[in-house]
Amino acid sequence: MPLRRSQVDALDVIAYTEGIATLDLRVSSGTYVRSIADALGGHCVSLRRTEVGPFSVEEADAERVLSLDEALGRIGMTLAEAEAERRQKADADRRAHEARKASEADEAHGAGASGAPAASEADGADASVRAAQSGAGESGAGGA
Repeated sequence: MPLRRSQVDALDVIAYTEGIATLDLRVSSGTYVRSIADALGGHCVSLRRTEVGPFSVEEADAERVLSLDEALGRIGMTLAEAEAERRQKADADRRAHEARKASEADEAHGAGASGAPAASEADGADASVRAAQSGAGESGAGGA
C-alpha cells in the first residue's frame, strides 16, 4: 500500500478487554484506519464510520431525506458551485482519459512521448542525438 500523509486529530481508548481495544478516532479525509491499527501492532475486527464531514450517524433517520440544497448547505456549497465543480472534474477526467488513449496509441505505433518514433535498442542513444541534431521532433526541444 502506498504511503499517505494522514492526520489523527483524536485517538481515544474507549475500552480494553482481553487484548481487544475499542478506539474512537477522529482522522483526516483519506486516512486508512486499518493502516493505523496495523501500525499500532493490531488489526481491525470491525470498523464503523460514525461521521463524514458534517453528517453523523446520531442524526441519521430513514424517514428523513435531505434535499440537495440542504445537504450542499451543510458542506458550505451552493447548487451552482457544486455543478461547476462537477463540470471541472468531468472535464479533467475527460482530458486525462484522452491523454491516456493518445499515449497508448503512440506506444502501439512505436512513437515515444514526443510523438517521434522511438529508437530501437540497436540504435540506442545515438538515434536520439541524431534526431535532435537534425531538427526532428518538437520545436524548441533541447538536445540529449
